[in-house]
Amino acid sequence: MNAGLERALRVIIPLTPSRLQIRAFHLACTAESSASARSRNRQHSTPTLPATGKKAASTVPLEDDDDHKRPQKNMFSYFQVVGHGDTGVEPSLYIFMGKSRVLINCGEGTQRLCMHHKIKLRKFTDILLTRTEWSCTGGVPGMLLSRADSVNNVIAAKQGKEITTPVSVMAPEFTNYLLHSTETFLKGDYLRCTIRDVPPAPEGIRMDIAVLHPLVFDFPTHILEALADNAANSRTDQEITADCPTNQAATIASSADQGSPTAPSSPLPSPPQSPSVPAPDPTSACCDPGPEHPRKRRASSPMIVPKRTRQTRRIACYLFAFDNLPGKMDPARAEALGVPKSMLKVLKLGQSVTLADGTVIQPSDVLIPYPPSPHFLVVDCPVSACLDTIAAHPKIAALYDAPASVKNIVVHLSPANVLDTPAYRAWMDRFGPSTTHVLLAACNGDHTPPLSSAVRQQVLLNAIHPRIFPLNILPSHPPFPANLSANQVVPGDTYKFQLMPVSLFGPEAQLGGPADLPAIVADSMTIPGYADAMAALKPIAATYDAPPAALEPQVQFLGTGSSCPSKHRNVSGIVLGVPGPAALQSILLDCGEGSYAEMLRHHGHDAMPGVLANLKLAIISHMHADHHLGLIRVLLARRRLQLPPLCIIGPTSLAHWMQKYHAIEQLDFYFIDAIHLVGKPLKTHPVLAELGLTEVLSVPVKHCRHSYGTVLRHAAGWSLVYSGDCRPSPSLVKAGQGADVLIHEATFNDDLSMEALAKYHCTIGEALKVARDMDAKTAILTHFSQRYPSIPSVEVAPGHDIGIAFDRMVIPFRYMGLLSHLLPPVKAVLADESAHEEDEDEES
Repeated sequence: MNAGLERALRVIIPLTPSRLQIRAFHLACTAESSASARSRNRQHSTPTLPATGKKAASTVPLEDDDDHKRPQKNMFSYFQVVGHGDTGVEPSLYIFMGKSRVLINCGEGTQRLCMHHKIKLRKFTDILLTRTEWSCTGGVPGMLLSRADSVNNVIAAKQGKEITTPVSVMAPEFTNYLLHSTETFLKGDYLRCTIRDVPPAPEGIRMDIAVLHPLVFDFPTHILEALADNAANSRTDQEITADCPTNQAATIASSADQGSPTAPSSPLPSPPQSPSVPAPDPTSACCDPGPEHPRKRRASSPMIVPKRTRQTRRIACYLFAFDNLPGKMDPARAEALGVPKSMLKVLKLGQSVTLADGTVIQPSDVLIPYPPSPHFLVVDCPVSACLDTIAAHPKIAALYDAPASVKNIVVHLSPANVLDTPAYRAWMDRFGPSTTHVLLAACNGDHTPPLSSAVRQQVLLNAIHPRIFPLNILPSHPPFPANLSANQVVPGDTYKFQLMPVSLFGPEAQLGGPADLPAIVADSMTIPGYADAMAALKPIAATYDAPPAALEPQVQFLGTGSSCPSKHRNVSGIVLGVPGPAALQSILLDCGEGSYAEMLRHHGHDAMPGVLANLKLAIISHMHADHHLGLIRVLLARRRLQLPPLCIIGPTSLAHWMQKYHAIEQLDFYFIDAIHLVGKPLKTHPVLAELGLTEVLSVPVKHCRHSYGTVLRHAAGWSLVYSGDCRPSPSLVKAGQGADVLIHEATFNDDLSMEALAKYHCTIGEALKVARDMDAKTAILTHFSQRYPSIPSVEVAPGHDIGIAFDRMVIPFRYMGLLSHLLPPVKAVLADESAHEEDEDEES
């Protein structure tokens, strides 16, 4: 076969087993006349979005479709594991069904995992959520933003074309409220999606080659609040407010401000106003780089505002019933019945024909039936108390008695502590041996970490300096469960399962596996220039390795990329560790999506309660989504541990967003508006006393509205400056003069200075000039454009302490002078790694 043609076929049919045979199977046995297709399209047109004329969604209720079992052009379907529920990754699934591309649950980090698995975000047609909670929805805002901001989408918009499939977002309840509440930070007329709660659809919802049956359950709130082993904090909003210092404050919204759970409301609820949380001021300190356009998003059901005191919460499971194939033509039968060849195609489409003598021929008279198509069930049972109700649903109960010839599959999103109960294991056995169970939220048996590309890079960096580039801590618990039945599977990172056609039903061979990490390190010594750079580094590094006499401050990077996550760089997040009486106390400097997962991978499950307890302050620089969307998960984790409210400093709109989300899940925090710290540094506060800080100062910078840099000064005499996102700021230079550490954004290389100017960011050269003007002792550059997958181009003059930030990097203050010496071996090994990844991408 011609090499070019073979490569093209791999692109068109990306799955491995018998590609050409599968394609021939589709064309031969499920072909459909174009006239019939056009007729069906006229009868069942897809709704369009207002003012755009674009198709809104691929889902069509079956009440509008009498031909439930019509054959399709493409009966090919599979599902792929995106997140397998371990090491901070929420369980999620990608389902390919003909023309439909479905994502089941979208927690934090899902977008990054899709990129890792080479799943194109812009191809999604539906996002189905099992619960309207952050563990299932935390990645949706970032996902929608990334789809809208893709380069191809921008180019197509300029040409008046639509290449990004409009996506439908569906959840059990309050879907409209959830996504409309993000209008405090997601603005623009390009976030096109349909938003709706799970509709009443007794006959199901047509999704190309399958019928979707959403199964909705209502459970008492007090049962579902035990999602973690610890019960949620039961304190009231008034008690939380009483715990907050009286001189601060903004308090979280009370339940009375959140409206009724049953009263439809078209406008968003107005956040409560107080002197400490003023309404946004369009004339305040920072410029706005452009007009704010009203967003065009379609809400197909009235927006209902949730109420914190509601007695029940809703969960959805999803059952997909695939269409049966019409059967294979038996030419001998057709000839014996006298059916002319011109009628065979009609019979193949499942329609009867009448011969010249008046005899009516049914499709079953001439077709050899294929095996029945499978049912595909996705179950989310968050606590054991929900099991009996879910198991009793008629559509689920009907699967218990399925004939042995019917191959069904159940994917379990239920947490490990529920999966391992005797009652749950007994329930799985009721489905019979022909049903496959995929235990998605169970511990991955081989402890394969997610994002293997990032892990490989971390191993290479760890070989350069283990203290500054530590390895992740893998789960310490044993593989779960120990006694799996033959039809029960704990999937790995690359798990993929064929659903249709039935002849291919079953798992694909999992590619790859745990990498040979020692071999990767050994091979790095053959990289040109690497061995010499390491030889030069070792004697210098040895002078820094003496153990400190006491706890020392340190900077840990959770994410160092800009805008959206990539394989190697997560979005912005920094932890500043400050010595405390017995352990490091910590400050979050921005908290992008996935920050909690990065902390979990660094510290491990056992240490996380202590890490969260020692978190005393979060400072959010501005309201772009890549700088704050991870904060919700941190607050929820703290609440489950019954920790006191967290002090947050940030722009006014951050408080508004969190007040709105508080109506869905309670958040324990109190808020200090950063605008009050402009020119008037915070000097006396209980949190500052705990951290040993003498001053927290906000400095308006030029980026988006209400953007701030931060200056922190400590009683031990050191100071740290964090720029957030900005253009070079003389005000920040003046406020941070003589800083010990400057962490500054450096989004673009110097050859993209015009793009940096247009997007209100800095080039590397501009960031280094800020460091020189500030007379900062050490400058660490971060927030790199994702066009630089491994390392940007940075040249450091001798005698300057300049560092390049990487995800998971931990820098004690005494190592700051070593950072510039790390650059030669880091550049050598990552340049080779980039070439290695380019070769892999070409092969795939």
